[in-house]
Amino acid sequence: MRLAGFNLQPTGLYVDGVTNGGLEFRSDTGLFAFKQTTQEAKNIGTVTPSMMMGSVGSSSHYGQLGWYASEDGPQNGSFHLGLLSSQTPSLAYNVDPLCRSTDVQHEEYACTQAGQLVFDPAGYMNGIALGIGQGVNFNPGLIVDSNANVTIPKTMTISQDARVQGTMVVGGKGGSIGIVSSDNKRTSYLTTDSNGNLFMVPDRANSGGGFRNYTFAYNNLPTAAQGTQFYCSDCYSQLRPASNTDLGLIVTWNGSQWIDGVGMRVQH
Repeated sequence: MRLAGFNLQPTGLYVDGVTNGGLEFRSDTGLFAFKQTTQEAKNIGTVTPSMMMGSVGSSSHYGQLGWYASEDGPQNGSFHLGLLSSQTPSLAYNVDPLCRSTDVQHEEYACTQAGQLVFDPAGYMNGIALGIGQGVNFNPGLIVDSNANVTIPKTMTISQDARVQGTMVVGGKGGSIGIVSSDNKRTSYLTTDSNGNLFMVPDRANSGGGFRNYTFAYNNLPTAAQGTQFYCSDCYSQLRPASNTDLGLIVTWNGSQWIDGVGMRVQH
């Protein structure tokens, strides 16, 4: 059927009078539209579909995008734009955001919930989130609140350089920065004690946890701020016994000279 307006009709197709919750439009391409006009209290996990936006196949699976309201938590209702994934083309007949719908010609659809873009996530009214699932099973990976503050509840992997302009605060129970060795086999964690003192913690016994100063020969020690430390490869303390010819110690710039651990000017 063709609706030809010849650029003269302001409205091509208008559907009116459908009961609340009724199906306004349906096709065998996975495109469905529902009339939803009421606002009422619902149990956690309840979904109210508005539109299923068509089914399409890729080289590996089929997908169907849905727009629906979801009760993800007691704080407020949420709105999901979410993907359903299936290995069969049965999504062309699915009318439910959770894949629970049945059709007279089809069994219950074998599909799973995939990525979700969530508006007004539970506890973050006027915010937005990215995650998986819905209801009590909604699992957010990134949340932006109404003030544009970002929360990342899960592990974040950065494959390229990361630049922070401003203060980066790592806090909470067990808050630390893990630094992985070049062979990806060992990790040391930079953290603080209850007094705010910084220290390193190894991920296993007898492996890591130390702090290594950068090494310079004395004549190559750089300009530094007071309190800066390096390892000087050809320095020694004035307290070194005459019979000891070993070189190398940690040196500290005191504002006017490089000193050893007891405050004496280092020798080289």
